Amino acid sequence: MEKENNTDSLMEKIVNLSKRRGIIFQSADIYGGFRSTYDYGPIGSLLLRNVKDAWWRSMVQLRHDVVGIDASILSPPAVWKASGHLENFSDPLVDCKECNERFREDQLEDLNTCPACGATGSFTEARAFNLMFKRMQGLLKVKAMTSIFDQKQLKECSPTLNLFKRLQEKNLHLV
Repeated sequence: MEKENNTDSLMEKIVNLSKRRGIIFQSADIYGGFRSTYDYGPIGSLLLRNVKDAWWRSMVQLRHDVVGIDASILSPPAVWKASGHLENFSDPLVDCKECNERFREDQLEDLNTCPACGATGSFTEARAFNLMFKRMQGLLKVKAMTSIFDQKQLKECSPTLNLFKRLQEKNLHLV
C-alpha cells in the first residue's frame, strides 16, 4: 500500500509540474476539464512532435516491410458496419452505486465486489458503451451527412487496405 501511495504522490508531482510549466494540461481545465483530452503548451507540443517523429522513424522509416500512409479517421457508417465495428466495438460497463466509479465488467476480478471501495453487490447492470463517435458533417442535420470515427483514432482496416491495393495497382513500388 505504501508503494502505491508513493507512486500516486510521484504521479501527482509530475502532473503538477507539467501544468505549472505549461507542458500538458487537461483540456478546458478552467471549466472543470474535459475527460481524456489534453492540451499541450509550447514545450509539450514540441515533446509530443518529437515522440511522434521517433515512433514514425522506428516503426515505419527504418523498416523495409512497412510503408506509411495517412488515412482519414472519419468514415461513412457503411464502412464501420462492414468492418463489424458498429456491432462489436463496445465495452460492457458497470458503475458502483456506492463510490460511483465505472469499470469494464470483463476486466473485474470479482463481479460482486467493487475494487475501489470494496462494496459488495453494488454494481449496476452492465451497459454496452460504444467506443465509436458519430459526427454530423455539413450544415444540415441529415442521416446522409453522418460520419463515424473510432475514439482511439485507429485507422480503419478496410479503407486502408483498399488504399494500399490502389497504390499497388498504380505500380507504385511501396515495399
